[in-house]
Parts: sequence; structure tokens; C-alpha cells
Amino acid sequence: IGCNGGFFLSTFSNKYQKFGTEVDKQAVSYAKKNFPSFAKNIFYTNILDAKFKNKSFDLIIMRGVIEHVSQPKKYFNQISKLLKKNGYLYICATPNGESHTFNIYKERWNLFHPVQHLWHFSPKNLEILGKKYDIELIYKDFYYLGTPYENFKNDIKEISKELVKKSNKISPPFFENMMSLVFKKK
Repeated sequence: IGCNGGFFLSTFSNKYQKFGTEVDKQAVSYAKKNFPSFAKNIFYTNILDAKFKNKSFDLIIMRGVIEHVSQPKKYFNQISKLLKKNGYLYICATPNGESHTFNIYKERWNLFHPVQHLWHFSPKNLEILGKKYDIELIYKDFYYLGTPYENFKNDIKEISKELVKKSNKISPPFFENMMSLVFKKK
């Protein structure tokens, strides 16, 4: 869901059948042109209007998407219908609205984008939402260490300064800012 130009889908082996939905027409055109092996399975639509059969997916991925959709309950409902029993929903590259830096910096949090990010989810409220649609949270992680954004010593120093004296600086990347969650359909 939200496959953009097909880059992430292209990282998966062609032994898997891959599908993508995207609401950006130019991104869909790019994906169809540059990834012919799955071009026929890229659709210019959102998941709510897509014409997939119920119980047809083993895995659905939302990579940096859920915070942008205006109707997250409807998305979870649709995902629940589309997933096979014991299928997985993977939500990743998603800002965590309960992170330490969110709580310290508020609107100066580096992932606070009120126009683009309609929601500031946490693992807790996504878990509650998933349960309403028989999708159970089974794993969570907050990648920071070992990512290109890691600068632990500098980031700790900046956050420590902020705790002592409020500044106008935007928060640094930090542990728990971004979440990766795995759900399983009951």
C-alpha cells in the first residue's frame, strides 16, 4: 500500500507475486516503466478502492503510509478483509508519536509535519486499532542504531541541552522515533 515508484517492491524476489497501490499518478507511471516484471500489478488507486479479492494476501506492507491516510480505521478494516488467515501486516518507516524526542520537542520534533502527517500513531494505539479488525500486534522495533541516521553521541548531547535549556532547534533523529510493527491476522 503506497508503493511509490516501485523501489521497495523491487527489492523482493520475483518468485513472489507482487502488487502495489499508489495514489501518485507519476509514481505509478515510473513503476510501470522501470519495473516491467511486476508493472501489470501496480495500480493507480488507494487500497479502499482497489479491486482485490478478500483473503488474497499473505503479506501487506505499509511503509511510511499510515500516518498519511485520512481514514486509518477504514484502511485497517480493508486490510483485515484482504489478508489471509495468519497473514501479516508490516507497518514500517512510520513516525512514533510516543517517542522520547516527540515528548521533549513537541512541534519541533523532526517528524512533525501537520500537513503531511495527519496522525501521530504509537505502537499502543495501532495495536488497539488492529485488535478491532482481528489483526494482532506480534512484534515491534524502533530502528536507530546501525541506521544511516545514527549519531548517538551527538544526538544525546543535543537532547541533553534541550532538556536543560529550550532552544529553537529541531530534534535530532533518535531511538524510538521510527517504528516497525508486525501484525498477524487471526
